[in-house]
Amino acid sequence: MIGDCVQAKIEAGILRDKDELLLMPQGVPVQVKAMEAKQQKETRALAGTIVDISIKLPADFDVTTIKKGNVLCDPRYPMKLITSFIARIIVYDIAVPIIKGEAVVVHSHTTKAPGKISFLLATIEQSTGQTIKNRPKTLRKG
Repeated sequence: MIGDCVQAKIEAGILRDKDELLLMPQGVPVQVKAMEAKQQKETRALAGTIVDISIKLPADFDVTTIKKGNVLCDPRYPMKLITSFIARIIVYDIAVPIIKGEAVVVHSHTTKAPGKISFLLATIEQSTGQTIKNRPKTLRKG
């Protein structure tokens, strides 16, 4: 029955009381206890609706591990955690060039995490998108 409910939620974009969800990145199964929108109790929420959700956590779960940026998702389709990605870096006015191996802070929505530049793929002309140099050693001002 839970599988049917979760599948219906995915297809119809509906979240209901008692739905089973997965708290990520912890990977902990949780259950929706109650929902509230505009200070009124709701029994379901459509996709795009902003709601406050009260969830039932396992008894042994440490609530101090819940932070901004955690995600509730369908247990059948857990959010994928990544360890690397390709990013376009726009260099404005910097005194020291950016080099391979440099430590950075990666910001994603309300979350931030430490990171490292593994390699520099190419330098491109911003206006045309044409590659100027493959595998540059540094990224400089401009």
